[in-house]
Amino acid sequence: MVIGLFGTLAAGTAATGGTALAGATAGLATGTAAAAGAGSTALSILQGVMTAGSILTTVIGGVGSYQEGQTKAELARLEGTQAELAGEEKALRIKRDALMKAGAARVAFAASGVELTGSADALEEDIFNQAKFETGIEKSNAVQRALMARMKADQYERSATLDLVGAGAKAVGQAGNYGLDLKRRG
Repeated sequence: MVIGLFGTLAAGTAATGGTALAGATAGLATGTAAAAGAGSTALSILQGVMTAGSILTTVIGGVGSYQEGQTKAELARLEGTQAELAGEEKALRIKRDALMKAGAARVAFAASGVELTGSADALEEDIFNQAKFETGIEKSNAVQRALMARMKADQYERSATLDLVGAGAKAVGQAGNYGLDLKRRG
């Protein structure tokens, strides 16, 4: 378009002198205005493409952050379940050890030949009471660890949801800004 305008300008100047120059200048002004309009359209299209890419990137980032948060939440829940199972395992081990201690005490009393039925019962009761106390503490600790893990999972889920909502809001804002820019340009 610019080359055509310069060609018109050169032809007009050669043919008619100054009058052609004035006409060519007017043609150049019209061509410049048309070029500016075309440039504005191209700029709008380019800005639209860049905005769409930015919106897509924002949404993908939000979804990725959401999925990562959900994965962390699930791992934290599994950690809580594992803590509970470990507590149950340790409680069973304590009970088993108590039974073995009580059995060993019975064997020791029987091997000694001394008839201490009341003492053996008291010793057994003491062993089982101690085991009950230890299992209670272990189960309580396991429940606390599981509760902390579940609280962490809930925190991960809330954070993931907020990240997703934030990304959506940012994407809507980007689209709105693009629309306002287009409206300002007319």
